Amino acid sequence: MENDPSGQGTIGVAEGGVTSPLMIAFGAATPTYNEEGGMIKDTLTPQYTDMVEWLRGTL
Repeated sequence: MENDPSGQGTIGVAEGGVTSPLMIAFGAATPTYNEEGGMIKDTLTPQYTDMVEWLRGTL
């Protein structure tokens, strides 16, 4: 795949690259807390899931 410079079957979306503005747009960069008050890792939030679903639909 010529659009896959890593050769790993990925689309080349790296954290700090394309995803940072998208994370902000989807609210995934905003701290999210669970019912017990603990912070949820950004890549495990519902907002991040929404972003991934959107990305999958655009590819």
